[in-house]
Amino acid sequence: MIAPFAKLIIEFLSTKKVSMVEANVWYEILISICLLVVLLSYRPKLRKRSVNEIIIWLTIAVVVGICSGVLTGNILSIQVSERSPYHPTIPFILELLFIQLGNAAVIEEPLLRGFLWGFLLSKHWKVHWIWLIQAGLFMLAHIYYLGTFNYSLFIIVPFSGLVFGLLVWRSKSIGTSMIAHVNADLKMTENAGQK
Repeated sequence: MIAPFAKLIIEFLSTKKVSMVEANVWYEILISICLLVVLLSYRPKLRKRSVNEIIIWLTIAVVVGICSGVLTGNILSIQVSERSPYHPTIPFILELLFIQLGNAAVIEEPLLRGFLWGFLLSKHWKVHWIWLIQAGLFMLAHIYYLGTFNYSLFIIVPFSGLVFGLLVWRSKSIGTSMIAHVNADLKMTENAGQK
């Protein structure tokens, strides 16, 4: 929820200016504030987890995210025609991290693998159908890739939707899919840029 604010701070620290005119910055801030209000209003009861369980699922999420990012980064590098030399700086990596947290983790994961998953589960859908439906809707959410990034639309996005959904299915938490999604996107961007 702090990702949009952190992104602005890192942008200011690295460039000494903030581009507040972008509509998506305000959109991300608004979504973060709304999610915080909902969280504070409803105070959902979370399942108690042991420290060992948390560490195991955190490790799995990071490893899955990095591995899928390397794989999808190689596929992505095929469709990216213009590549600039990749020399990441600490501010660039931090900004990219908060961009990913603000986009993928805050918007896509709670919507598709949180609310939708929980809603369909409450309607007594079988989990394997929920897993396939959320991956299909994840692909539909990226339909704007059609014609421009076809490898992304038809290979990377469905693969990612199934992998992130499998993490939610097995861990019973969207936290694992959020962590994996951010790691996958960061590694994919890095891997595609190095080719």
